[in-house]
Amino acid sequence: MKITLSGKPTPHILRVFTLKKPANVTLDGTILIEGDSWMFDSDRHRLSIKSRSGLGRSYEISWR
Repeated sequence: MKITLSGKPTPHILRVFTLKKPANVTLDGTILIEGDSWMFDSDRHRLSIKSRSGLGRSYEISWR
């Protein structure tokens, strides 16, 4: 899955509903660290991705 943002860079949180935990989450080709930049809540089926700086434009989420 690819999510591309546009507009003024601002800190944000993305919440994606998914049944399975992702294998990888990247931002502009850089792998994000689980527990630091993203986390998966298996009870709620929710992936949360945090960007503190607001920089970066393109997220890619992949599952195995």
